Amino acid sequence: MTEPQIVPTRMPPPLPGATPALWWERNWKWFVPVLATSMTALLAAFVLALLWFVATMLKNSEPYRHAVSVAREDARVTAVLGSPIEEGLLPIGQLSTGGGSGAVNLSIRLNGPRGSGRLYLRATQRAGVWRYEALSFVAEGSHARIELPHDAADEDGDGQVERCSPGLLADGSGASDGRG
Repeated sequence: MTEPQIVPTRMPPPLPGATPALWWERNWKWFVPVLATSMTALLAAFVLALLWFVATMLKNSEPYRHAVSVAREDARVTAVLGSPIEEGLLPIGQLSTGGGSGAVNLSIRLNGPRGSGRLYLRATQRAGVWRYEALSFVAEGSHARIELPHDAADEDGDGQVERCSPGLLADGSGASDGRG
């Protein structure tokens, strides 16, 4: 005896009064967690990008580079940290500049093979010239502060560096362009 063949038929029409399930009704259980995870990842990426931008801006500033350079060259800091001295990821503090004036107040983490510590910097800018008011280093676990020289070019010993702005001679006259 042969088995009867089953002939495929179309789906029956929906029952009267029943509406087909919408996409949201069928998929919300997986879509909500994916959306929440995506939004959290996007927010985290934005915050990390913002922190990277701020850290890069601070690390590229003249006072930051100057302070780290002075600390790396100081024998007392090298004796505490060892060599090489590496900078931390994110300086803490503030930097504001505009129109040839500004101020900076930073705490910079320094790490070396023998230990770590913080480099503290305070400076102001007037007419495009940075004046370093404080530059010191404190090793981690110590309260002893190492006062660092503000700059080797501090010829009058007042702790401030006198630098010429572009276009000016050392005497302050604007005769650098040959028009006297």
